[in-house]
Amino acid sequence: MDAWSAVRTYLFAPPGAAFSYYVPFIVGIGAIAVFVAYHYLLEARRRFRNHRPVLQYLDGLAIWGSVLAVVAAILLLVRHGDVPVLSWRIWLYLYVIVSAVVFLFQLGRLYGRLPRGLAAHDNDLLKRRYLPPANQRQVANAPKRAAARR
Repeated sequence: MDAWSAVRTYLFAPPGAAFSYYVPFIVGIGAIAVFVAYHYLLEARRRFRNHRPVLQYLDGLAIWGSVLAVVAAILLLVRHGDVPVLSWRIWLYLYVIVSAVVFLFQLGRLYGRLPRGLAAHDNDLLKRRYLPPANQRQVANAPKRAAARR
């Protein structure tokens, strides 16, 4: 029972002066902010404009990253402010676990869905290149012809 009380005290104790995770968290938040800024403000959206699956993957990665960065910043501010329940160490460990799950989910998307999406995109580009476009008059009159047959 002594070990359990030590673990409980460690997880649910107020922060005190021994909290030394500020620098890694701030560096991680800064790295995510740089990635999101690069993606949305500078070059990445323009570079991958014609590669829709890659752009969708990067958009999802930027959204998840920005959400995780905001949550990390809130956790650090709460921890620094010594808010009674929200400054427990358990929230930091839950945050790290959720971040690891999101990372594994994004890796699964990268190696699972992205190659199939790129192959489908290339196939669609080949179809557009070699198949003639639909006759717009026939496409526009298709509902009228279907109704006239009945």
